[in-house]
Amino acid sequence: MEFPSSVTDDALLSQLKVGTVLKAEVVFPDGEKSVKRLIVVSNQNEELTLVLTTTTNLHYGFKYYRKDDIYLMAGQEGPFEIETCVQMNRVLTMETKAIKEKYNRRILVILGKISDDLISRIYDGIDKSELIDQKHVKRILSERIK
Repeated sequence: MEFPSSVTDDALLSQLKVGTVLKAEVVFPDGEKSVKRLIVVSNQNEELTLVLTTTTNLHYGFKYYRKDDIYLMAGQEGPFEIETCVQMNRVLTMETKAIKEKYNRRILVILGKISDDLISRIYDGIDKSELIDQKHVKRILSERIK
């Protein structure tokens, strides 16, 4: 999949669809920063994009709730070369304007898309989640690709 070297608003919106994987630095609510692979889980992204985080630290501490996480073997999905966990305990919001700026400054990369099977598993996890904010759950499921 080819991605442009810089994007306009329309070009960015055409790329930011459910299943797109981004790589960018994330600042978490506790102030911690980390470069993460993020999976877009919203389709109507004119102002705000919803994403799930992933981690390759499969033995992360108990401060995170892990029962709904989705584990991927190395190479199971194109954008994930090593063992990865899709963290189903929260949805982060990213301003679409900030995504565009980071992409054009080359500090955010679009890595590709995940499979329809994994998208389906993510939707199922979001639908059953006890931890993801309900306003996000409602938005994601209302925009669900059928």
